[in-house]
Amino acid sequence: MLGQYQVGIMQGRLLPKYQGRYQAHPKGYWQEEFDLASEAGLDLIEFIIDFPDARGNPLMSPEGLTEIRNISQTSGVQVKSICADYFMGAPLHSTNPETTEKSQAILGQLLKNAASIFVS
Repeated sequence: MLGQYQVGIMQGRLLPKYQGRYQAHPKGYWQEEFDLASEAGLDLIEFIIDFPDARGNPLMSPEGLTEIRNISQTSGVQVKSICADYFMGAPLHSTNPETTEKSQAILGQLLKNAASIFVS
């Protein structure tokens, strides 16, 4: 226990691998993880944003953000952190100016969007 809160930490996915990878956003079935987390007694999950399909991630669209907020509210499982694997494939410090510029834009949008789902 930490203060009045019980803390449970789990590393990994509750869902089957996406395209053979655990460390990947489970596109098309990510919503199921909220119910599984709730059933397991978890209050929080970490979202992931991959390279190269960042624009297809629910974190990057108004509709996706609404869906995340709705699922969080109904399941009681919140998103409080994001693993930004995107920047492993497209580093902010790239020697390619186009990559750097696009990555900076992705980071800016991700920070803005994350603020809309991080509720207390």
